[in-house]
Amino acid sequence: MFTLQSCKQDNYIISVTDFNKIERDLTEKFGLYSYYTDLSIVYNENIGHVINVVVTDKPESLQMKGWVKTDDDWKNVSEVSLELKKGRIEDYMFTLNEEVSMDMIENLVNTSIKEIREKEKAETPVLGSVSVTSPNDGDKSKMGYTIEIKSEIGKTFDFFYNLEGDLVEQWN
Repeated sequence: MFTLQSCKQDNYIISVTDFNKIERDLTEKFGLYSYYTDLSIVYNENIGHVINVVVTDKPESLQMKGWVKTDDDWKNVSEVSLELKKGRIEDYMFTLNEEVSMDMIENLVNTSIKEIREKEKAETPVLGSVSVTSPNDGDKSKMGYTIEIKSEIGKTFDFFYNLEGDLVEQWN
């Protein structure tokens, strides 16, 4: 897993503004038309929100990079070589604002938190993590958003939504 973290003035508190900032940071660093295989946002009590990405701007190269952003400093932490057995390489990747939407992520996080507040009577549930991973078989219909919400007593609730925002599965 590759980690981008910010724990000073750019700490990501999950809100509309912050999802917009995360998207803007990714777009500024990697470009508007970059392709991702992994994107996750993880909350850690000690360091705040951590962002994980594996990305390329040239999918046909079959080369990707894992990046870390710490204290506003981007660091390349890995090189990834892909092998394509069938289909188009783009079928194994996603782009922001095409398949994956930060607005959708924000809405689903809020929906998940609201559900935990209502069903579990949790007063202050928080985002544990959000992740999107491209399909290993190129079938994007299997792709979606996995959201982990944590209650104040440490209980964890996981939700899986498809790309359209429909709840597919919930477990805890």
